[in-house]
Amino acid sequence: MSISSQAYSIPEHIGPRRTVSRGENSEKNIDYSLYPPFIKQFDAKLPAYAREGDIEYPFEDTHGTGDENRIRGNWSNNIEYILAAIGFTSGIGNLWRFPFLVFQNGGAAFLVPYLIVLLIAVLPIFFMELVLGQFSSLAAITVWKVVPLFKGIGIASVLLSAVFAIYFNLISGWSLFYLINSVSFSLPWSNCANSWTGQNCTLGTRISCTEANGTLLLNGSCVVSMPNANMTLIVNLPDQNSIPSLRFFHNDVLMLSDGFDKIGTLNWYLGICILIVWIFVFLCLFQGVKSSGKFMYLCVIGPFIILTVLLIRLLTLDGSIQALLYFSKPDWNVLKDPKVWGEAAVQAFYSISCCAGGWITIASYSRFHNNVFKDIWLIMFVDFFMSIVCCVLTFAAIGFTCFEFSIELDKFYIRDGVHLVFVFLAEALAGVPVAPVYSIMFFAMLLLSIHTTEVFLVETMVSSICDEFPERLRRNRRHVLTTVCAVFMLLSIPFCLSVNLAFFGRCVLLISYKKCFLSLFFMLFLLGRRNRIKVPCR
Repeated sequence: MSISSQAYSIPEHIGPRRTVSRGENSEKNIDYSLYPPFIKQFDAKLPAYAREGDIEYPFEDTHGTGDENRIRGNWSNNIEYILAAIGFTSGIGNLWRFPFLVFQNGGAAFLVPYLIVLLIAVLPIFFMELVLGQFSSLAAITVWKVVPLFKGIGIASVLLSAVFAIYFNLISGWSLFYLINSVSFSLPWSNCANSWTGQNCTLGTRISCTEANGTLLLNGSCVVSMPNANMTLIVNLPDQNSIPSLRFFHNDVLMLSDGFDKIGTLNWYLGICILIVWIFVFLCLFQGVKSSGKFMYLCVIGPFIILTVLLIRLLTLDGSIQALLYFSKPDWNVLKDPKVWGEAAVQAFYSISCCAGGWITIASYSRFHNNVFKDIWLIMFVDFFMSIVCCVLTFAAIGFTCFEFSIELDKFYIRDGVHLVFVFLAEALAGVPVAPVYSIMFFAMLLLSIHTTEVFLVETMVSSICDEFPERLRRNRRHVLTTVCAVFMLLSIPFCLSVNLAFFGRCVLLISYKKCFLSLFFMLFLLGRRNRIKVPCR
């Protein structure tokens, strides 16, 4: 037996101010929220599952020791929620985008526009998303019931999460590919004796001519025999464009073609890695936030420990301290450049992962009286701290690479953040003693960090679909999860082809941050109308 919305007139002031007067003449009670609380006296009459038509929103058990939300569930504890939030922000935005932008835009001077944008623009949107998710206990689409006219913004958030999920899964596949190849006595990208290295591979000073089974000439060149390709190479002056790690990434991982008109062949090994990553995502979300919360202990704490070990090791290498001091030197003239401020704004939104629906979804599983304001400052502090640590790690690795290849620091350049991680950091790790061990640690850290973000992007899609069609899909959440993972696995296959993906990341950024300002404008317009809704902030 279910409770019809017309059978009872629910009083307005039971529990916290989150109730709805459900009588026929309820226009005078216009102070209402999205999510009424559980009503103690009706507990015996509630079914195990309340249909959306019977009770407009799920009820809460605010007096029990279990989940408050008996329909959707909650985080098992606040620690898992905080770890999930930290894991959602700690990804490629910290590991490669932030160090790359600091390198390109005036060193430490870049922190000034970044912090200003972070506090003035990102903080209000971040706070708004967490409040809406926690207050409504609804996902990114259904939360826009407060103003159905702009529901398209919620749909855009989920579509953006879908695009990001494919993008992050591809990078996770690269990381797993590197991780598997690191399980060996010698890293594949540590020498030029491979068929994919080409004719201009540079050994540098890291591997001597004798170790490469070559012959040292009087002019300093090294003649290297390549049995796999049936050819002999004469290696001359070092060049960062011809180091083996770059050749490995381009020719063995990406199998890059000359242009978009030449699709090339399918990299089956990379495809298998992407399949494994999607299976891992499915297992993390199999029991909803209950299972994903348990995985966060490994996926968040583990990378922090590995990052600390790698940081200490790289700072002890030759050239690391010099590079750290050189690249961190502030160039205050960049503050006059509007482009630098634009880059800082994009990075601030990208690092916190606003406006993709993820924060609304994560917060929707929190308990109603959770302290949102404290969580925001903690998450933003950890995210900024991680960005700084990743900068130090990256600059130390660059310094060691430049020292090995006799490259002047002022002549060193980076194409983009992808090459920073998969080329130069991989090259630096290949030069340390016991290189495979450190390489395994680094790419395991990279894989876990990206995986946590990807998990909650998929959770955003699954929760949004289930909340939008609760009567049909909420009970069949695992079927929805299986379908989403299978479909997006198929959509990931084309990115295993030999095509250039540079335009893909740029399109993602352009789509995301236009929608951010739409979300902020319309939600502030709505929340500012006192006769429509009041959000408690404790």
